[in-house]
Amino acid sequence: MLTHPHVGNFIKARSRPRINFLAGWQYLFQPEYRKLTHHRWRDEGKVWITIQILGSILGMGLSGMFAAFAVMAVWTLI
Repeated sequence: MLTHPHVGNFIKARSRPRINFLAGWQYLFQPEYRKLTHHRWRDEGKVWITIQILGSILGMGLSGMFAAFAVMAVWTLI
């Protein structure tokens, strides 16, 4: 896409990492996602990596709570 490497490096240095709150589940169950994540983390700072890990843990906890509430609601209705 980009023919000039210095332009790509500038965009790469200025872009913020995406925060994906389902990433924790993807990281656990998809080896390809895990490999891509490790590759992406080589170029990022430790602060952003920590934020992504904490966001993933938070997302896993929240989705687990929602699933638990759904199971309790179904259990109550049965």
